[in-house]
Amino acid sequence: KFVEREKRIVRRTESIFRKKSIEQAHFAFGFPTVSRDSEDLSAVQVMNAILGGGMSSRLFKRVREELGLAYSVYSYTAHYKETGMLTVYAGVNPKKAEDAAKAVSAVLAEFKQKGVTEEEFLRGRETLKASNIFSQENTSSQMLVYGKQLLYKNEVYDFEQRMAEISALTREDVLRVIAENLDFSAAASACVGNLKAPLSL
Repeated sequence: KFVEREKRIVRRTESIFRKKSIEQAHFAFGFPTVSRDSEDLSAVQVMNAILGGGMSSRLFKRVREELGLAYSVYSYTAHYKETGMLTVYAGVNPKKAEDAAKAVSAVLAEFKQKGVTEEEFLRGRETLKASNIFSQENTSSQMLVYGKQLLYKNEVYDFEQRMAEISALTREDVLRVIAENLDFSAAASACVGNLKAPLSL
C-alpha cells in the first residue's frame, strides 16, 4: 500500500543558460501540462505528435526541412502523478541558434493561434494508435506498459479500452488542449552552447 504524500508542485518560469565551448548548441522550451491520470492525456499526446512527434510534424518540416536551422528538432511529453510537461528541443549550429529559436517560437505561436487541420489531427491520432500497437509487439515493451499501469493505477492494462479512448478523440479535443496547455506565460527555457546570450520564446 502506498502512502499519500503532500502535493508539492513547484513551477518556475525561468531561463537557464550555460555558455560552453561545444560544437552544437542545445535549447529547450518547456510548458506545464496534464498529469498521467488526466482525461486529456491522449489529446495532449496527439497534440504532441502533430507539433513535434516525427518527420511529418510541424517543427520538423518547418525548422529543419524548410529553413535548415536545426540538426534535430522535436517535442515530447512526460506525465507524472500531479503534473506533466511538454518540451520542445532543438540541437543547432551556434551561429544559427537565435534564428532557430525564433523559428521554433513562430511555429508554437501559429500552432496555438490557428490550431490543427483535420488531416493533421487524423494523422496524429493514427500515430498515437500505432505507438500503442507497437508497444504490444515484444515482451519487454509489454512488461513496461503493464507494469506502469499496475504500479500507477493498481489495475491491469486494457489495450482495447486504450485504443477505444484514442479512437473517440476529436479535432475539437486537440484544439482545446492546445489552447489550455501552450501557455507562453508559464513556459521555461534552457540552453547550453557557445552562445552570447540565452535564448527564449
